[in-house]
Amino acid sequence: MKICTNPSCVSKGIPQELSQFNRDNRRPDGGRSRCKSCVKVTDNTYSQNNKHKRKQYREQTRDHIRKRNLMYIYGISEELARSIVSGSMSCAVCDAREDLCIDHNHSTGIVRGVLCRRCNIALACMREDPELLERLKRYVEERK
Repeated sequence: MKICTNPSCVSKGIPQELSQFNRDNRRPDGGRSRCKSCVKVTDNTYSQNNKHKRKQYREQTRDHIRKRNLMYIYGISEELARSIVSGSMSCAVCDAREDLCIDHNHSTGIVRGVLCRRCNIALACMREDPELLERLKRYVEERK
């Protein structure tokens, strides 16, 4: 049992279970000094009062985070990830330069190339089935 150190805590000094505190391995008892509900209120208040700071941070770090995630998830080189993020590459199907995605085989995980979001979704809707794609192509050509 532990008491929250926040003076405005709803528990008002009543001991709470350790499960009501987030973990903090730097502290002797392994838990934060304020309970989860107090931390949530503080975090929400900060978020509401500093929306502009959060937006600015996201804008500053978006490309770096996207590049890092592409490298980590798909195992691609930093150079390829940088090209995708910067927009110097284009979709292998429609030549679009925005909203690019890494296309990969879902069974093997092998990267096939770069597609725009629209083409990537279309491929997924066709379950990556070449026969189904061919039938869709014939359908469109016959009904021009």
